[in-house]
Amino acid sequence: MACLFHKWEGCKCLKCGKIRDEQHNWNGCMCTTCDIRRDEKHDWNAYRCKKCGKTRDLSENDILNITDQNILIDIAHNYKNIKLKVMAAEKLIDQTISQKIYADIAKYSKSFFGDFGSMHMIERLTDQNLILDIAQNCIYYEAREHAAGMLTDQDALKKVAETNTAYWVRKVAAKKLIDQEYAQNIYFEIARNGHNSYTRINAGIEMLTDRVLLLKIANGGDEFLCEELVEEERFLPGITDMHGIRSSVYTEKRRQTIDLRSIAQQRLTLLFG
Repeated sequence: MACLFHKWEGCKCLKCGKIRDEQHNWNGCMCTTCDIRRDEKHDWNAYRCKKCGKTRDLSENDILNITDQNILIDIAHNYKNIKLKVMAAEKLIDQTISQKIYADIAKYSKSFFGDFGSMHMIERLTDQNLILDIAQNCIYYEAREHAAGMLTDQDALKKVAETNTAYWVRKVAAKKLIDQEYAQNIYFEIARNGHNSYTRINAGIEMLTDRVLLLKIANGGDEFLCEELVEEERFLPGITDMHGIRSSVYTEKRRQTIDLRSIAQQRLTLLFG
């Protein structure tokens, strides 16, 4: 309830609890009466204030000089600069935490190349479960494909080959299976259901060496006819620039049908005569 006449004790009214911005009881950066904060006299624990939790920018030298494992874990998990996150992770005694840091950077990095891009982060990983998670769930295709290529666990490879939503990632995993007879079934599935003719041919038919599976395609039905919308550039007739060169271009779209059965037949001839 509001007071008609406040009874102030420092910054707080003892009657109604109202706070005023004067006569604070400061303990470093925080008032012990009302918990208001000020941006001075912080008690820094490397980069985070022990009292109010505010963080400050760090340098590479700061990371090199920090030995407290809890502080390094905090930086590795929460600091915004990727390079310094990695430097902190490298100094952790518990490398299982470091592995999770590298995996998170790899999974969400928008850059594939570079010292701290997803490719190099994936190559730091030794935990097959973390690599599998990137191969299956990363939103960036390049990282998923690279992670699949880093897998060695056969169960993990089989899972990627069977269920990954990207057919080229499935192909990468299938190539690493010890059971290449089973891998042939993966290639056949890609040839039958791939998103486009390029994928169905190069990640599917061209990987097949099983005569029976190739014959299934060669003798198959309309499911092996691949219809696609093709865009081609055309010049407008009679329109040229000042040098007499045709310069006005438009895009023409047309449908084409690619017969995968004939491509399978060509591969049969190549492999078996």
